[in-house]
Amino acid sequence: MGIRYTEERSYKFQLVLDELINLKANVVFVQETHIGPQSYEVLESIQGWRSFFTVHHPRSKGVAILIKNETIFRHICHDEDYSGGYIVLFCRLYGQLFTLVNVYNHRADRRMLDRLRNYLTAINTKGVLVVGGDFNTVLDPTFD
Repeated sequence: MGIRYTEERSYKFQLVLDELINLKANVVFVQETHIGPQSYEVLESIQGWRSFFTVHHPRSKGVAILIKNETIFRHICHDEDYSGGYIVLFCRLYGQLFTLVNVYNHRADRRMLDRLRNYLTAINTKGVLVVGGDFNTVLDPTFD
């Protein structure tokens, strides 16, 4: 149901943030944010975190990458899928080059993973490539 505030669940995202503090997380990938054009402020103003996210539709999709402020981090640039299916963050963490990719593959979207593969192949990533998220698919049906 996303992380945006609603009257019924105004505390929902705070519960997520509290858990991240308990886990002592520095870099976090969040899927199914459900952030639309009218609700993106929830991710822009998270105290103690830098956020990079897609804005798509308040009832579906959406991804975010959160970086704890205390983390030695330098933003280079970022790019995102037009349908809210992935975000790619080029950065330095503790002086090392990273490409962080957060994915949410909606069951109804048959092309997003192909777009992501083509994008990553075309940009020829440097440094450490980290891809995570919710793929909503299996790689090998006989194994998975």
